Amino acid sequence: MDVENLLQIYQEGLMASSFQVTYTGLSDITDNVISHDKFTRLLSSGFVNEKHVWKLEGS
Repeated sequence: MDVENLLQIYQEGLMASSFQVTYTGLSDITDNVISHDKFTRLLSSGFVNEKHVWKLEGS
């Protein structure tokens, strides 16, 4: 899975939830196809920040 697809799933999870979003919760909604570790690594890498995530909204 490429970074843009992973970010899109992350963004959609944030927008769809009215509660706190966890990486484990995001993994659960993908039926564990994407592990919570992938979200953790992506967002802790420093490559992605909030501007990058919300930039996808207009895509």
